[in-house]
Amino acid sequence: MMHELLPISVVIPTYNRSASLARTIDAINRQTSKPGEVIVIDAGNEHSYREKIALDWAELNVIIVDSEASVCIQRNKGIVLSKYKWIFLCDDDIELPDDYLTTLFKFVSENLECNAVAGLLLQKEGDKWISQYPPTSGFDLIFRFIFQHSIWGNVESIKARGPLNILLQVLKNNFKKKGNTFTKAGWPSVTQWKGEVWRTSIYSLGANLIRREWLIQSPYDEVLDPGGIGDNYGVALGFPHEKSIYVLSSAYAYHHRDEKNRPEASVIYYRRIMALDYFNQRYRKGISYKLWLIWSLFGNLILFLIRGNAKMLQATIVAMMKIILSKNPYWVGYKSGIRLVSPNY
Repeated sequence: MMHELLPISVVIPTYNRSASLARTIDAINRQTSKPGEVIVIDAGNEHSYREKIALDWAELNVIIVDSEASVCIQRNKGIVLSKYKWIFLCDDDIELPDDYLTTLFKFVSENLECNAVAGLLLQKEGDKWISQYPPTSGFDLIFRFIFQHSIWGNVESIKARGPLNILLQVLKNNFKKKGNTFTKAGWPSVTQWKGEVWRTSIYSLGANLIRREWLIQSPYDEVLDPGGIGDNYGVALGFPHEKSIYVLSSAYAYHHRDEKNRPEASVIYYRRIMALDYFNQRYRKGISYKLWLIWSLFGNLILFLIRGNAKMLQATIVAMMKIILSKNPYWVGYKSGIRLVSPNY
């Protein structure tokens, strides 16, 4: 039985994750309303999933396009090839509830000012699926504020005793006034999660419905490494309005975090810093973001010294020197017209 087709192009970049990709497309195939097309941009040589197209996914219009290995290049290629007004950006290790696409499309249809929407993105930690990583204590929140570190979780429930709680209340009022945006260093500051719908300047783009025109105007930056670490910074900064992304608390997607093809943790951390500094240089005026970013990394030095994490410590020191000396590999690549830069510390 054919269901109503939604005017949505699903774009999925993939690289040798056939089993994970098959789970993702299976979930799309179970949607109560099917998307108009599913564009798989494949950079690998594991093609076992292709056998399922005619057998298990006959109701889906699955289009497979071969590509070089770069998440950013792959996504851009899929976006350009798409034919519908709405793009559903989907990683190849995402699993969707059956009504996810219908829920998101219904929201944009009823809220014409919305051009980008997502549900909560859940990741498994231990035996629980969670969407937030809030500060663990009042001291943690204060430390993050001092060094303008990233915050990804509701801060309202964080309390302390005595005068410290007064300071925390001042900070929480400050976060509430600013809303979900960026710290002075440029890191995500997503602290307001209350309500059925809330807005933010940045969010994970692994399971989002976005107007195609916006993604054409703010494409993924192909200077970034093949894994596209930090790519959501550049896309979000290129959107025409602040707090452009709507998040629906009643909708959710599961991110299985397939570890295949992922670099080591300290390399991911280093490349994320380089990506943030690169996008700060491209999209922001003045040097205040650079100074604040260096300051935030100094805070990380303190943390990694306390924890005795030598790799993260080394990555932080190298990143600070690259920023101070204006030798960010991504910026150098951008100015030289080079794509697919893979910085290592």
